Amino acid sequence: MNNFKELLGKIRKRPPLYLNKNSIFAFQSFYNGYRLAKAQASLQDTKQELQFAKFLNWVKQKYASSTNIELSWAMLVFIHSVDERDALKKLFSLFDEYLGKQEDNQANEE
Repeated sequence: MNNFKELLGKIRKRPPLYLNKNSIFAFQSFYNGYRLAKAQASLQDTKQELQFAKFLNWVKQKYASSTNIELSWAMLVFIHSVDERDALKKLFSLFDEYLGKQEDNQANEE
């Protein structure tokens, strides 16, 4: 798929069509498989994919102080959620927050 942001939008709207269940951990598996397939095909990351990878690092930094152990971005979101389904919703909400901050930063630079 050429448009990663479009793919994320489709997953957000109807997770069961793309994931085996409506869960942050199912999304994590999907994303890891997506990354592996791209690497094995020697495909370059798009700007959208690089932005999402930066977002995942931002999530880790946002929640890093809440634990003394190294946890995945999915686990960090999960422990701040009601359940796996809520964590997936929260991940997409965090992505919206991240994109908003990026837009604000760009506007302030202009």
